[in-house]
Amino acid sequence: MDKSLSPDERADLLVKRMTLDEKIQLVHGSPSLGPPVSSKPRTPGALGGDGFVPGIPRLGIPALQLIGAGVGVTNLGQRPNGRCRNPSFFLSRYV
Repeated sequence: MDKSLSPDERADLLVKRMTLDEKIQLVHGSPSLGPPVSSKPRTPGALGGDGFVPGIPRLGIPALQLIGAGVGVTNLGQRPNGRCRNPSFFLSRYV
């Protein structure tokens, strides 16, 4: 890819080289979990997180693993009185 071109120009050239299936793949993604969570098999390369978008090696586009922290630091065990346990609580109790 010609780095003397602007990012927008390079993106336009890349999109023009993509097939329709590749464009759909980038916005749709693939199953990342597989059975028993999903009826579809896990896509090769997926780590099993929130989602997975396979890369397009012929265009130099890497795979994208979507790994979230939906429960974050609130999932450290029992929460006294409904309060959120934060990292300082965790460190003072368990370290």
